[in-house]
Amino acid sequence: MTATKVFRARRSFSGLTGGALLIGSMGLISAGCSDDPGPAEEAGRAIDEATESAGSDMERARREAEAWAESARERAAEDLDAMREQADEAMDDMRERTRQAREEAEEEARKAEEDLRRRMGQG
Repeated sequence: MTATKVFRARRSFSGLTGGALLIGSMGLISAGCSDDPGPAEEAGRAIDEATESAGSDMERARREAEAWAESARERAAEDLDAMREQADEAMDDMRERTRQAREEAEEEARKAEEDLRRRMGQG
C-alpha cells in the first residue's frame, strides 16, 4: 500500500468514526430531550402534586372550620335567645305570683280588720 492509499484509508476511517460519533451524540441528545421524565423530574412532579393537594386540603379544612364556627355562633345565639325568653317568662311568672300573694294578703288583712271591728263593737 502506498502512502496515499494509507492516508486515504485513515481519512475514510476518521470520517466514518466522526460520522458515527456525530450520529451517536445526536441519538444521545434526542434521548436526553425525550418526553420521558427522569427520576428527578418525576420526584419534582410528585412534590408539586403533593403541595397542591396539601394546599387544597388546607383550604377545605379552613372553610369547614369557618362553617363550623359560624354554625356554633348561630347555635349559641339561638340558645341565648331561648334563655332570655325563659328568664322573661320566669320573671313574668314571679310578678304574677307576687301580685296574687299581695292581693291575698290584702284580702286577709281586710277580713282580719273587719273581724276585729266586729269583735270590738260587740264587746
